[in-house]
Amino acid sequence: MTKAQAQVMKKWAKALRSGKYKQARGQLRKMGGYCCLGVLCDVVAPDGWGKCLGGYQHRGYTSVLGHGVMTDAGIGNVDESCFVTLNDERKATFEEIADVVDWIRMSDA
Repeated sequence: MTKAQAQVMKKWAKALRSGKYKQARGQLRKMGGYCCLGVLCDVVAPDGWGKCLGGYQHRGYTSVLGHGVMTDAGIGNVDESCFVTLNDERKATFEEIADVVDWIRMSDA
């Protein structure tokens, strides 16, 4: 993980803990809420959102990360799948997910 990617991860964890985002499931962003990966999209490129049927898309993606966001954060497909599972299936809180983000950032330093 590069220094820049570690900074993105740090900002992501901070955003998840900020209270600014209401948690949602199933899409990166829905009317009124974000999945944890949607928060990452907002951290990386807040101007990347556009409306689509039932919610929003970020740079053309509605439920998975685009390659650019993944690269900026230094996470891969396995990491992305784990975060989807935490957010959507296990219903982990943003605080709990932020702890995982910090753990990944620290263990990759």
